[in-house]
Amino acid sequence: EKEKKGLVKQDKLLINPNFRTSRLKDLYMRPSLGQKRLPGILEAHSNGFRYQTVRQDRVDILYNNIKHAIFQPCDNEMIMVLHFQLKNFILIAKRKVTDIQFYIEVGEMSADLMKGSNIRDRDDMYAEQKEREHKKKLKSGFKTFIERVESYTKDVEFDRPYRDLGFDGVPHKVNCLLQPTTNCLINVTEWPTFVCSLDEMGLGVVFFCMVGKFDL
Repeated sequence: EKEKKGLVKQDKLLINPNFRTSRLKDLYMRPSLGQKRLPGILEAHSNGFRYQTVRQDRVDILYNNIKHAIFQPCDNEMIMVLHFQLKNFILIAKRKVTDIQFYIEVGEMSADLMKGSNIRDRDDMYAEQKEREHKKKLKSGFKTFIERVESYTKDVEFDRPYRDLGFDGVPHKVNCLLQPTTNCLINVTEWPTFVCSLDEMGLGVVFFCMVGKFDL
């Protein structure tokens, strides 16, 4: 009951009859819906998302309750992420939550194939090619999903980070790469995540953090 204090009642999810064309499979969710990490399916419906695990645990996220929607591709990362920061918290596992993400693991980052005189080129090149194809297929699936969501509603527009403008920071005791997007400064790869609106922190702070990356 204490956790429910201040809870804003959400609208009912309107199921899209064609939702099977707008779904992503084998995604994990953070924070988890249960004690055990289980994969699930994220579906885009008429006014919101529904995520459901193989154990039938589910959570609904309405488009009009999303403050920031962020797509973190798997370039130089081991996971691909859809992250949502909410305007009003919802309860997950009886706890208040304003940051929710759905991610898929894309395997180990590509290693340098030419290490000294160790020649296993054929197997290594095949593995790297398969990994590139796998990432390309995942990116295409996420891109299609995002485009369909943005066609359903004007409440959600996905942001992407500018990795080239990233810099090291310590938002939660651990050093990580902070990256600006159009509207935020983020790290959604590590958990707990960090998402801060640029209009809340001031562009001057972001410029000061990034100035060391350029020869001004």
